Amino acid sequence: MLSNPKLNILMITGVYLPEINGAVRQCSQLINNLKHLINYSVLTGTNYESSSGQFDAEGISVTKIYINKSSKFKYIIGIINYYISLIGILKNIDIIHIHGFSNRNAITILIGILCKKKIIIKMTSYGYDDPLSIKKASFLLWIIFKCCHAYIGISPAFSKSYKETGNLKSKYNFIPNGVDLIRCNKINATDRNVLRIKYGFSAQDLIFIFVGHFSPEKRPMLLYKAWVKLIEKNYCLKLIFIGRTKGHFEVDERIVEEIKLDALQRGILHLIHFVEETVHVDEYMKMADVFVLPSIREGLPNVLLEAMACALPCIVSDLPGVTDWLIEDGKTGVVLRSDVPEVLTEKLMSFAEEPDQHLSIGLAARQVIERKFSCTSTSQAVLDLYRKIIKPT
Repeated sequence: MLSNPKLNILMITGVYLPEINGAVRQCSQLINNLKHLINYSVLTGTNYESSSGQFDAEGISVTKIYINKSSKFKYIIGIINYYISLIGILKNIDIIHIHGFSNRNAITILIGILCKKKIIIKMTSYGYDDPLSIKKASFLLWIIFKCCHAYIGISPAFSKSYKETGNLKSKYNFIPNGVDLIRCNKINATDRNVLRIKYGFSAQDLIFIFVGHFSPEKRPMLLYKAWVKLIEKNYCLKLIFIGRTKGHFEVDERIVEEIKLDALQRGILHLIHFVEETVHVDEYMKMADVFVLPSIREGLPNVLLEAMACALPCIVSDLPGVTDWLIEDGKTGVVLRSDVPEVLTEKLMSFAEEPDQHLSIGLAARQVIERKFSCTSTSQAVLDLYRKIIKPT
């Protein structure tokens, strides 16, 4: 327990509750784990005018600023309001904890420095906001990035990138994303069937699940094409897509339309279930048979960690420094090293033909999460970092 008054931490994130994605789950989970020790507040932007304002979310003060992107003028007004709100909030803040580096957050860092606040950056997307990518993209952004007091990397890929830039090692902290092992857990066959009935599936269904935006980088089309080839071989399989199909900058609506049109023409659209957004991703995972992550760029996929925690066998892309240290091919998951649908089809077919023999993969995956990714231990690591950088030097 801290003998001094609680620290005041401002969390800066792209979106927040009630909106849901992997980043929101990580931020809200961390806040809930530490709010008895830390006074948190949240500042975020929103694309929805109805969501703007200041309100309470699970006991935390959240400020959402409407940023209208329909015109340059309205966008600038939204950004100005955002920074005015930031300056007002900073009066009572000790540390700014930024979830993900961006152009907007670069200005946030400068304001924080001028206000003499400690600043932590959690890097979230390898190939975008890791140190080497920032350094290559913009000299100015790199100078601003280096002004932070601490950095959090969530996978070995970020550690390697940080080392290659020659930045100060004392500022870097390896803290992976954490998983709520109680919410994401393995359930028995009876409870699994109860969930299937709840969501309109039968005990006999073989279910593949994908979680993510419909974007080219997430490659939902690769999964769809591979799944179709199994359907053509007369396998009876269900496919669940969980993720936004519209209204988000990462979403390519043409992918959704192409999948739906092709499935309709083939007469198999009824075998696909689109779930736009849900707070119950863990329930879908618990009732599924296989989780597929064919993405070509990730930081540390929160949904993969949660799927593994649910003892769900996973097929994942080989992303050096990201998924390769999580997955031991054939033991804790299955690694996909191709962008050819037929290759993924073969891996899916293996699960379709012998699902019981792959249960050991799911159990081994759960053990990995228990050892390395408990939200209790990762939250403690963040708390230790807060205490470390706030100490007088």
